[in-house]
Order: sequence, then structure tokens, then C-alpha cells
Amino acid sequence: PFEDKDERVRFESIIEFTYFLQHTLKVLISVKNIVHKNPKDKIINELLDDKKLIESFKNVIDNGLIDGNEIDKHKFAIDFINCLL
Repeated sequence: PFEDKDERVRFESIIEFTYFLQHTLKVLISVKNIVHKNPKDKIINELLDDKKLIESFKNVIDNGLIDGNEIDKHKFAIDFINCLL
């Protein structure tokens, strides 16, 4: 006989959303070979800091180069969303 135990299961993320966004940004930087305009500066910090999420995105968009060209914000947004998926 089939028994239907209507039990609710709660799922929780293993990573906070801000860290997920930062990890995705790091993946996109690697995939697109984004580098800082100034070769001496890093495009993003090695350590993730959720309080610097906006600052990290701003730094990449304002100072990043892809194949020697400045980042197109519209294309970057689309690429980032695709990377999230």
C-alpha cells in the first residue's frame, strides 16, 4: 500500500548569496580573462568580503579590460547572468 506522508522538507543554501555572486564574478573574470588597466593592480581581491560586493563589481567594470578593450557594461551584465546560470 502507498502512504502519502505530507512532510515538508526545508532546504537551505550552503553559501550566502553575496558570496555566490562574488564567486561567480571570479569565475567570469577567469573565463573572460579580465585584467586591470594597471598591470600592477589586482582586478579583484583574493579574499572574498561580502561587505565589498558592490566595490568589487565597480572595480571590475570601471578598471577591467577584456582583450585590451574596456568592458561594455551591457555585455558584461549579460555575460554575468549567463555565468550565474
